[in-house]
Amino acid sequence: MAVRDKSRYQYDRLPVETPTIRLLKVFSSDKSPITCSLQSFTLSEAPFFYALSYTWGDPLDQSLSSPSNRKPMSKELDKYVITEDGSTIGATENLIDALHMLSTMKNSQEEAYWWIDALCINQNDYEEKGTQVAMMDKVYDKAESVLIWLGREDEHTEGAMKILNGLADPRANVMEVSRRSWDADGYAAMDDIMIASDLLGFVDVEFPDWQDYAAFLQRNWFSRIWVVQEKFFARDTKILCGSYVVPWNRIMKSSEVLMHTGLNVLLKAVIDLTLSGDDYNLDTAAALLPDNRFDNQQIFSLIRKGNIDSIGLDKLLYCTRHFDATDARDKIYAIKGIWEDSQPVVDSQPTIRTDYSRTLGDVYADATVLAIRESKRLDILGLVEDPLSRKESELASWVPHFNGRPTMFPLRLALRQSVASQHWNASSGMCFKVPERIEGNQLLIDGVDVDEIVLVGPSYIEVMNKWKLGSLLQALADNKQPHYGSNKLSGEAFVRTLTKNTYAQKLVGEEALGAFAAFVMKRVQEFKSHINNLHARLQPDDAERFAQRLTELEVTLDELSGIFDIVPSAAETRRLISIAEMEGSKEEVELEDKRKAIEESIRLAYLGRRIFVTKQGCFGITSESVKQGDRVFILAGALTPHVLRRNKSDGKAQMVGEAYVDGLMEGEALSRGFHIERIILT
Repeated sequence: MAVRDKSRYQYDRLPVETPTIRLLKVFSSDKSPITCSLQSFTLSEAPFFYALSYTWGDPLDQSLSSPSNRKPMSKELDKYVITEDGSTIGATENLIDALHMLSTMKNSQEEAYWWIDALCINQNDYEEKGTQVAMMDKVYDKAESVLIWLGREDEHTEGAMKILNGLADPRANVMEVSRRSWDADGYAAMDDIMIASDLLGFVDVEFPDWQDYAAFLQRNWFSRIWVVQEKFFARDTKILCGSYVVPWNRIMKSSEVLMHTGLNVLLKAVIDLTLSGDDYNLDTAAALLPDNRFDNQQIFSLIRKGNIDSIGLDKLLYCTRHFDATDARDKIYAIKGIWEDSQPVVDSQPTIRTDYSRTLGDVYADATVLAIRESKRLDILGLVEDPLSRKESELASWVPHFNGRPTMFPLRLALRQSVASQHWNASSGMCFKVPERIEGNQLLIDGVDVDEIVLVGPSYIEVMNKWKLGSLLQALADNKQPHYGSNKLSGEAFVRTLTKNTYAQKLVGEEALGAFAAFVMKRVQEFKSHINNLHARLQPDDAERFAQRLTELEVTLDELSGIFDIVPSAAETRRLISIAEMEGSKEEVELEDKRKAIEESIRLAYLGRRIFVTKQGCFGITSESVKQGDRVFILAGALTPHVLRRNKSDGKAQMVGEAYVDGLMEGEALSRGFHIERIILT
């Protein structure tokens, strides 16, 4: 039911010359409707007040609720509060729940003022909304305390509190769990989580308790972009989940334990399995891991007011890419205050203008150029997703879709650099010039065309999920003009490419090259298991077809093992499989450790990408939509190469994606001299 127009509250215009806010008083009432009053104050002279942080829509991720308990809440303003003069203001159901909670609190907050965005900002006045949103950082900084409302209790709350308190307990044996290596396989994760429970020293914890904890962290507050700023500027926080009071430091401690022990990956795997049911596929689930909402809490511990000297806009955009925004422009506006607060000087440099009349394409393009201007590097372009996965047609090819779901890990842009990426500087020797944004969100940038892509191999998903290991290895064999001088060196370059030259926090060396055989072994083992499953399902024709493909793969292994040291023969692969089946033996444990390490290294680099070979014989990986004829460019200010696609009619180019190209990562392409050209990216 919509709010009645005839009694809609009429907001007074707020003065624009002085920062001014409205504050709310909620009158005690444990029954609907909620009654309240609004009063305006200059921000500098505002009385003692609290701020409410909540989600407009459903606070729960209903997908994890049992069918009988699924009662989704609308994000529409179809409820209302009544003001002193009898008029109404629209409110969502979750906000009404929060207001009922406020109205019954019997403490010093009972007569306090509150700042609540949906009620204190005239949502129908876009000019006021833009002005108020731009000063929200100052509002939360001014508030005495921020109350975080996570929503009503549900079937998961009690079990979640058990795990939350256990992970935050200093007596938990976190060190022992962190020594373990876990799989992203949902079936294995069910057992692994209980093993972790025992190692942590948990008592009376069952598997459903972990599911409850996962559901708690999936509450929508934890993925809402605005909460990043609200928590950053809050002097003090209090968290309510129904009747439960949850200390913030316990949430932080438990999330740190998740990250350091790898339990975040296990929880994500379990959720993937729970939601997928019979359709679950390990490698499809693994593809979703860059979008792991269990990692969101980490930003609160990494970015705290007074705890950072300066954080770049590119890093902020990277950290917040897993958060959601109803209005996609808020992915920029919501972090504006944090970024400006962390800068030593703001007035002397360009800033972000909060203006809801601007298009998404303009807002994102401005933020991208601003991040480049500030960092004097092109790292932000690492957030450009594969063109095939982009849904926002109004975005230029070089502009990241900051509100999209990540499908790959950036090669370099991260809070902590890998050992290899610390040495990357593909554009070494080129003078950096800030790219110029020209008409129609085009970008004018300096670059050097260094190579052409002549062979395109399989993607990560095709290798892991569509049985294309043979195609991957064939890319190694089909490199007829290897850049690297010998078959041995070519094999090493191949592994470096698939892992972006990082294995177990070290540069790729003999250990990683040896572990590649374990990667091959696992793919063949899965191939054989799939054939057995087809027989069990009485699908003999499909089983025969896959058996033929397996025979062809074994022939390829035998052919390539005599050429490349990294490729095991069919017989060696069978021997490794027999070791893998000796569960618990010393040999099996060592092989399993190698497999997990090499698979994780390949996943972090290759996921969401496709392997290619250049005309000069270099191996590389870039976005899945790469095609033969695409060009490898070194762009001024870029630490990695980029793949561009030229438009033959006008010479302009589209961004395909950043790339790892073995042999071009440290300025090698420019050491022989180069010709800089001006490129227009569309």
